[in-house]
Amino acid sequence: MEEYRHEHNSTKHYFSENGKVTAWVPDQKLADFFSTGIDTLTFSPGQVKEYMKYGFQKIKATVSKKKTIRHDNQDYYVTLGADLFSSHKSTPVKISRYNDKLYIFEPKDNGILLAEALARKPFEKPLGSLAVQPEANELDQIIAFLEQHSMLVDRPPLIEIYHKGLSMVLVKQIFSQNQKGTPTI
Repeated sequence: MEEYRHEHNSTKHYFSENGKVTAWVPDQKLADFFSTGIDTLTFSPGQVKEYMKYGFQKIKATVSKKKTIRHDNQDYYVTLGADLFSSHKSTPVKISRYNDKLYIFEPKDNGILLAEALARKPFEKPLGSLAVQPEANELDQIIAFLEQHSMLVDRPPLIEIYHKGLSMVLVKQIFSQNQKGTPTI
């Protein structure tokens, strides 16, 4: 592949415009472009954080009627985007995994991110760590908040309650009321 790329980029290519045939060499055109002092595009990690979910390796999977995925002997529950999947039949998708989270995509090679799923139980140790972490969604933030306050989190019931409307604001409100000793409803 490298050999082909080098050969392609260093040999003349011919094209016709308005009846006039002209030749050009891709390497020379690119060198000329960069020598003019044109600023190239640069991105900060924050600007690409939302798109890094697309960079992980994707494999085929199926979201069940119960909105779960079985992958590598682990059960995952669809958290964000669960309403996109049928309760009557399973749905083929592509998934990519980062630690105890699955990113769920359309089943095409360049499919769009549809949903996210969390493992039933957190992994004992993370599988990998990146310099820039994928952005945490609201459910991830709720779990982190509860764990920071030394609470054990049973994910399946929490995910169910989250689907019924639990939000970070409500969690903080309930937590602060219980800290003050005020009973919650």
